[in-house]
Amino acid sequence: MSTSPEGTVEEGNIRSLIQQLAFLTEELKAQRSFLARIPDATLTSAPYEDSVSIRERYVGLLGREEDMNRKAIEHFTSGTEDSVSITDESRSYAALGITDLVDRMIDARNLNVEMMQSVDHATWSREIVLNDQEVSLRVWAYQMVMQDADELREIAIQFSEQSVTFIRND
Repeated sequence: MSTSPEGTVEEGNIRSLIQQLAFLTEELKAQRSFLARIPDATLTSAPYEDSVSIRERYVGLLGREEDMNRKAIEHFTSGTEDSVSITDESRSYAALGITDLVDRMIDARNLNVEMMQSVDHATWSREIVLNDQEVSLRVWAYQMVMQDADELREIAIQFSEQSVTFIRND
């Protein structure tokens, strides 16, 4: 492993992962004003039978961030358990409007990124059995990035497949 004035290659990879995780908040901030102009009927309708609505996709992102990802980070950093099972608490977000969902998702991700920024090098490599999968925090963070990319891609596809009618706010 080579070193540079900025640290090891491995530390650079960890910094890159954290930056990529933080990027989701920038993407959501960009989407926020767009989403606010879309009628609820469009956001809550599923395009096909057995598919989910755009709103349900955002609810899924938020639930995963507040429940799964936060708990996983806490277990990695606590150092007390070598095996843990985490489930989605299936909270109800029905009372939240789309912009409130997005704002809460931004807050949840910012907190998780902040927690990860304070993690020491050894913790990033520490492996635990999480939901029957042996994984390190580095691998978990990479999986978070890939899940974000997959979900954002699905949302973009769904937007392009639906006829989106904008409401003019004069």
